[in-house]
Amino acid sequence: MLLSGRNQKSVLFAAFEPQSGHIITSAMSRQTSNSFCAFLSILRKRYRRRKIVLILDSDSSHTAASTRRFAEQQLIELTFLPYRSPHLNPVEHLWKYLKTAVCANHQFPTIMSEMREVDRFIKELPPRALQTLLGVTSPNFWIPELRMSLSNFLCPPT
Repeated sequence: MLLSGRNQKSVLFAAFEPQSGHIITSAMSRQTSNSFCAFLSILRKRYRRRKIVLILDSDSSHTAASTRRFAEQQLIELTFLPYRSPHLNPVEHLWKYLKTAVCANHQFPTIMSEMREVDRFIKELPPRALQTLLGVTSPNFWIPELRMSLSNFLCPPT
């Protein structure tokens, strides 16, 4: 999500794990291939040997050759959405919600204070709320393998 104010800009990268409802965020000053690769490094450290598949839009920071090479070295699979289809990206629903819940009609003194408030708000959302907000609990969620049934929340596996 791109946040901007008086000539200040910042970007917040986020990766959401549908099964657990866990989200990892990282604020960067710019959305570049280098900053996205730094975020991929954070993900790889967090999920060590686990398989990582990211669903991404076609932003140049995601599609750059250097990003693709780095992701391949880190054993991170990049899956690209069709052009101009942000509605298919679960994290886009979060950005839309945050703009309304945190950013709308509020003047922050600095871009960093806005970024901290957005990050705090995300981290305080319960995992189930994130799963619902990002759509993975919907029976109509477009990726069947990631679709979560409500029974997963009511009757956790033993």
